[in-house]
Amino acid sequence: MSSLWTKEIVASPEIGNFKCPSCADQQEYESRYVKRFFCLLSIPILPFRTVEETIKCLSCKNTFNKVVLNSAKSPDNDSNYCSAITKVMISVLLADGVIDDAEITTLQDVYQRVVGKGIDKETVLREIETLKKSGDATTDSLSMIHNKLNSQQKERMIRAAMFIALSDGEFHPDEEHLIEKFGKNLRLKRTKVREIIESVKKYY
Repeated sequence: MSSLWTKEIVASPEIGNFKCPSCADQQEYESRYVKRFFCLLSIPILPFRTVEETIKCLSCKNTFNKVVLNSAKSPDNDSNYCSAITKVMISVLLADGVIDDAEITTLQDVYQRVVGKGIDKETVLREIETLKKSGDATTDSLSMIHNKLNSQQKERMIRAAMFIALSDGEFHPDEEHLIEKFGKNLRLKRTKVREIIESVKKYY
């Protein structure tokens, strides 16, 4: 005889950013859901509906109803993050010379993967010209906004920089030095920066 029971499962969870009520800051979350199954001999056979969905903060580990995602995000924080990660990736591209169309496309792809939304070519070109004129301004700007970014955003910036640096199949010493400098100005521990660098290198 079949019995009805519930089991919490996390299958391909959605990952995103939200303003955590407990942390009072932008953090990464993981969506979790409870599905109800038809069971046969205590073995779940057929899921037939989702009965609960919660959001788990990956920083404080607290869980919330999914309606918390409707809370307003901090526009200043989002703006700082998106602008900074664009500058970081462009700076890495500029470190080894002229930027071509293929590299711009790569930057757009990485931006989409890391930020979760697209960036148009015209915006990228404007940022390139701005950075060419300002020289080493990216590292200075990171020092100014590091306290407006959470740790996950800072680590994503380092990963994004690594994706760009390794997109040509090589990792030059000047690129490595620049990325370590980004980490320092973001107030990340050097051990964490090295951990990210080594973990990304394994995929190339």
